[in-house]
Amino acid sequence: METVVFNFTEQIGQITHEEDVYFDVPQGQLKLRYTRPNRQHAELIAYEQTNEFGPNICEYRTSRINDPEIFHKTLSMTLPELGVIRRKRRTYAKDHVVINLDEMENLGLFIDIIIAADGSNDTKQIELVNKLKKDFGIDDCNLVSLSYLDLLRKHKSFDSGLDDESDLFE
Repeated sequence: METVVFNFTEQIGQITHEEDVYFDVPQGQLKLRYTRPNRQHAELIAYEQTNEFGPNICEYRTSRINDPEIFHKTLSMTLPELGVIRRKRRTYAKDHVVINLDEMENLGLFIDIIIAADGSNDTKQIELVNKLKKDFGIDDCNLVSLSYLDLLRKHKSFDSGLDDESDLFE
């Protein structure tokens, strides 16, 4: 997959290690993103997206947080935490397209394709999404309509709670 993405973007990509802490809010989603190795700063990201099968529309706002640990504690005083997502992310960009290859802790490998709205009609953007899906060999059966947090919560709901289930089969 990295080779195909490289051929499209002509970049080797930038690797980051990210930790997203999700908070329970009445509308949309709110997360505090730590990016390692620099934990001196973080991003507060508020967004709303459609969780439909296929391309989704997402509107978001970000704010840089200079003292994330104190800010995290402040948020946690009034907003319950829903979960934490950790990932190794390789990000590629070309024009108004961002491609993330995400290695998600406890979930596996995912590709996230983001096409920024450029004021043109949605038809061109959907055509580009379909072209990229074809170029990258992504079939509709491989699309996921859930967010990473929802996937993790679903995954954990099927977990037995045992730390090492391999002992059961000896």
